[in-house]
Amino acid sequence: MSKVEVVEEPRKLAIRVIKQNHLEIHYFIKPNTPMRLLKRQFARELAMDINKLCFLFGEHFVAFNDTAEKMGLRNLDVIRVFEIAVEQPGVYGVVQKRRTAE
Repeated sequence: MSKVEVVEEPRKLAIRVIKQNHLEIHYFIKPNTPMRLLKRQFARELAMDINKLCFLFGEHFVAFNDTAEKMGLRNLDVIRVFEIAVEQPGVYGVVQKRRTAE
């Protein structure tokens, strides 16, 4: 008999994404899923421009290439979403620069 190698799927995490108006959406993602997929899906579901949304986990900016594993996300952790006003177009860039400096 030959040995059968069992490849275990990475477990999925339930992530809570909460917008300023207390709207909460739960997503189930794999630990190695890029956050760009979650961010795009959130923006798509709410028919919003992704460039006008800022995602934060704790005090840290969530970048497109971050993963749950890289960020240390655990089951039922919260990512907060803030809408950036049109009058403040530079805010997103400031937050992004702060993230890369850390």
